[in-house]
Amino acid sequence: MMNNTFIDATQGFTVSGASTANYGSACSTYYVVGGPSNFGSGSYVLKNYTGLKAHFRARVTFFFLKIGNWNNQNVTVTADTVNIPTSVSFSSTMDSTVMKLCGNSSYTEAIRPVDVVFSHNSSTLELEIATDLTVDSSVASWGIYDLSVSIDVCNAVYCETCDAPTASDCLSCISSLFLQTSPGPSTCQSLCPDGDYSDSSTKTCPTCNSSCTKCSGPSSNECLSCPNSMYLLVLGGTFTCVSSCPSNYYSDSDNNCLPCDATCTTCNGGLPTNCLVCTLPRYFMGGLCVYQCPSSYFGDNSTATCILNCQDTTFGYNVSKICCPCNNCQTCSGFGANQCISCTGTQLLQDNTCVTNCSANYFLNQAASTCDGNDFISIIIFFFPFILNINNYLKKF
Repeated sequence: MMNNTFIDATQGFTVSGASTANYGSACSTYYVVGGPSNFGSGSYVLKNYTGLKAHFRARVTFFFLKIGNWNNQNVTVTADTVNIPTSVSFSSTMDSTVMKLCGNSSYTEAIRPVDVVFSHNSSTLELEIATDLTVDSSVASWGIYDLSVSIDVCNAVYCETCDAPTASDCLSCISSLFLQTSPGPSTCQSLCPDGDYSDSSTKTCPTCNSSCTKCSGPSSNECLSCPNSMYLLVLGGTFTCVSSCPSNYYSDSDNNCLPCDATCTTCNGGLPTNCLVCTLPRYFMGGLCVYQCPSSYFGDNSTATCILNCQDTTFGYNVSKICCPCNNCQTCSGFGANQCISCTGTQLLQDNTCVTNCSANYFLNQAASTCDGNDFISIIIFFFPFILNINNYLKKF
C-alpha cells in the first residue's frame, strides 16, 4: 500500500483537505490516492511538473473512483490555475448499483477514466485535481490512480515555443535562430532573408524600412543595400539610400557611394588621379588637383583649372603660375594700370593705359579704340625753323 512518504516525496504530490492521516488506501484491488472517508469537500491533489521540453499541448489522464453518496457532483482539473473542462460527473441514478469496492454499500460507486487535452507551452505545469463536493468525506469521497501527464513537443531543432509539431509552426526559436513570419509560414532561420533584419532582442526577423532592400535595423539610416536607381551612402555612422551621391563621392558598380580622394571636389574613383573638379587652392590638371600648375600652364581661379592661356581681364604670372587680374584692362601683360593690351567696353587704350577720353596731343583712332599720339605734327614743329631758314636762303637767289 502507498504511504504518505511515497506520495509526497517519491511521487511529488501535495495533498490538502484529507480526513485521515494516510493519503493512500486500498479500494478492493485498486491502490488510490484518497479513498473512502478520506477525500471529501475541499480536498484536492496537486502536483508540479518542471523542466518540460518545448511543447504546444498537454494531455492529462487518470482514473477517478467515486465513493459514497454523490448527487451530480463533478471532477475538476486545473492547469496553471486555469480550469480544464472534463465533462465527468456522477449521480446515484446514473452510476452502477452493482459495483461495491470499498465504500458504504448503500450507495453506488463508479470508476471512470478522465482524459483532458489543452493548449500549453510553459516549461512548468501546476496540475490540481479536485471535486465540487459540498459534503464531508464520511458521506461522499473519492480517489485517483494511474495519473499520467504527456506533452506534444515542438520541433526541437528549430523551435523554442510552437503551436504545432513541425518546423513551420514555431512561435519562437532556439537561441541561435531568428523567427521569420513573413512571407509564408513561420520558420526559424540562422539569417533573416533580404528585406528583413535580425533583431537579437526578440529573436525575430522584422521588416526593413521601405527605403532599404537589406538592412541592419528598422530605420532608414540602417540600410545595407538599396533599390534600383538608388545609392547606399555611409556618412557619419548612418547608412541611407539616396537618389544621387554627394559631390565629393562617387558610385561604384554595386551602387555604393564611396568618398573621393581628399584632394578632389568631385571624382569618378577613389584615387588622387580620379578627380573631375577641384576647389581652390588646388587646380585641376589631368585628373589631379594640384597646388601649382606645371610649366607653361597657369591656374585659373574662376574655374580652379590649369590652362595654357589665361582668360580676358587676367594675365599669366610666371612666379605663382596663376592667372592674376589685370588693372582696369580687358587684356594685359602684367600688374598695374599701364600694362594694358586692350580695354573693356568704350574705354580707349592710350600708352598701355585704358582711359575714357584721349588726352591732349592724342587723337582718337576709333577703328582701333586707341588714343594715338600726334607724332607727325611734332616732327613738323621741330623742323619748322630749319625749313624757314632754307626758304629765306633760297629767296636770295
